[in-house]
Amino acid sequence: MKIKNIIFDYGGVILNIDANLIGVSFKKQGVRDVPKAHLKILEKDLYNRIERGEISAQDFYDGIKTLVDVPLKDEQIREAWNAMVLDMPKERIRMLESIRDQYRLFMLSNTNVIHYEKYRSELEKNFGYKHFEDLFEKVYFSYQIGFRKPDVRIFEHVIKDAGVSPRETLFIDDAFENIEAAEKTGLVGLHLRDGIELTDLFDEKGLLVEF
Repeated sequence: MKIKNIIFDYGGVILNIDANLIGVSFKKQGVRDVPKAHLKILEKDLYNRIERGEISAQDFYDGIKTLVDVPLKDEQIREAWNAMVLDMPKERIRMLESIRDQYRLFMLSNTNVIHYEKYRSELEKNFGYKHFEDLFEKVYFSYQIGFRKPDVRIFEHVIKDAGVSPRETLFIDDAFENIEAAEKTGLVGLHLRDGIELTDLFDEKGLLVEF
């Protein structure tokens, strides 16, 4: 079956990220035991809850304040949380621009309202796009949908909402567990492993080289 639609993950596929930089930033903020704070955050499920849209940014900041061993302001927590957000290589953005005539493009990302504001700001500042919908037909963020990958329900939501045939739709993600979940819905999965550059998947005409 010919691929007609492509769903892209964002962080780790289009956007460069490094989650380890969150801990580095918290340490710079004066948090003495970062690993212990991280475990407490995981126990409270704050990461998943804000990415499912179950709590607000303020709820997240307030929750973090109760789990770290130094007093922090909202701005300090925001800075640490956003430290993982790196750059969007222009080659990937130009690639998206070049393949829009060949495929229907969508984006599906596990993210939260704090990171979203950072993403959107950087997109406009660096590339002049005010909204992700200027690049994609539609974007899907976990905090708006209420599910996050690898929950199969988030893929089912996208398939239904976008009106795509799973067999004609490629899903690209850097996390293998998300690929496995997507394939349970019939989507064609492509695991973007370390060392594989997104732009190498397309030829000079903007066509997938493997499909």
